[in-house]
Amino acid sequence: MPMHNTEFLIRQKRLLEKMQPNSICLVQASNLVTRSRDTEYPFRQDSYFQYLCAFPEPEAWLVLSNHQDYSKELCVLFCLDKDPAMEIWHGRRFGPKQAKQQYPVDRAYALDELDEQLLDLIDGHQHVYFAQGHDHDADDLVFRYCKHYVMPQNKVSMHLLV
Repeated sequence: MPMHNTEFLIRQKRLLEKMQPNSICLVQASNLVTRSRDTEYPFRQDSYFQYLCAFPEPEAWLVLSNHQDYSKELCVLFCLDKDPAMEIWHGRRFGPKQAKQQYPVDRAYALDELDEQLLDLIDGHQHVYFAQGHDHDADDLVFRYCKHYVMPQNKVSMHLLV
């Protein structure tokens, strides 16, 4: 039986309350893993991601903030955009518009907007929570932003999700 969004909102709020003030948490969904050339292993969502929002698609990102500018609660989802050609091969996608309507998020953007939006979202936070080591590309993205854009000006501290 599927859980109601209320449970995920409670989990998000609980995490936001445990983070230090003025913090942002970045959680990446699992990616599809290629088995051989054009076939993938069955998809299994990342446990942290599943626990916080249950969005069932790969390559998504969840961003949670307890910054005072967002009334201490902001949840943003980045997901793959609708693409009829890709949906033939990988199944239907929610896309940002439908994801915002069906999942416990305040905002939803296409994954293509991650680079642009993430910089704005991280800016002004003093603490970044991130599960390092799950995906090399995700690690590079987060550390690049923190090192080059945020940390030099704001002295941001990194915290690992365990």
